[in-house]
Amino acid sequence: MDIKVLTSSLSVSGQISAADLPEISQAGFKSVICNRPDGEGADQPGFSEIQEVAAREGLVMRYLPAESGKVTDEQGAAFGQLMAELPKPILAYCRTGMRSATMWALASAGTLSLPQIIDTSARAGFDMKALVRHWRRPGVSKKTGIQFCNAVVVLSRVADFVPAVMKYVKASCIGLNFGRHLAGMSGPAQRATLSQNRTDGTKERVTQDLDMLHGVPPQKAPDFTRSSPLADAASWLDIDPGTLRHKTYANTFAMDDAANTSNAKTAAAARKQAPVVVQPEMVG
Repeated sequence: MDIKVLTSSLSVSGQISAADLPEISQAGFKSVICNRPDGEGADQPGFSEIQEVAAREGLVMRYLPAESGKVTDEQGAAFGQLMAELPKPILAYCRTGMRSATMWALASAGTLSLPQIIDTSARAGFDMKALVRHWRRPGVSKKTGIQFCNAVVVLSRVADFVPAVMKYVKASCIGLNFGRHLAGMSGPAQRATLSQNRTDGTKERVTQDLDMLHGVPPQKAPDFTRSSPLADAASWLDIDPGTLRHKTYANTFAMDDAANTSNAKTAAAARKQAPVVVQPEMVG
């Protein structure tokens, strides 16, 4: 068995056998949910065979089958009902665990945010991109209430990016709010305080209740470069964009957050820039 923990009350696994049930009981599980239809695989033990041994081991067992790749909202709701009713912790299984994880994800949509569901699933080894497509369907995405707040008054200062980003904004029904700065955050209250620019140039404070916040700090040069003789007028390290070597100090290279290159200052950029810095030294 390859048991994967989703929450403190639910784990999932691939197909189990009757011989696995003593170990499952000894691991502390109280209930088992079967999400795999009988007869799906030639060597698959039937539900009744497993249920008989489960009863002897003191395990409560339920049958909620779903076709591979075709888990429905109704099955997700039924799974949520079983989770509420059954003794815990619960082990749910199918052929690989994916259908069980998907049912949990659908059942959790009302209590967890989509990023929380995707992150929890990913940590257990399950890719929930299909759930994102489900979430974008008409009538579903409108219930999520995603708001994008930007300190500047445009979606992106790089005009070429805007059309592509707007496709996702429209598909996911994301609200756009410009001229808003994050001024404060209360985790226990699940509330953010934002400073918003008025049309007359003054500012006002507004509060926003939330389930999840993804915050991005202002992009600026680190303090140790701002006060350094290596910095340019804008406080970034003054380097040649082709070699990433400092224009004045030949033994100094820079990339990512510290450099005055025009690309985005991200880990993805650093991954591409690192070979440029290393290669001259390897050749030398």
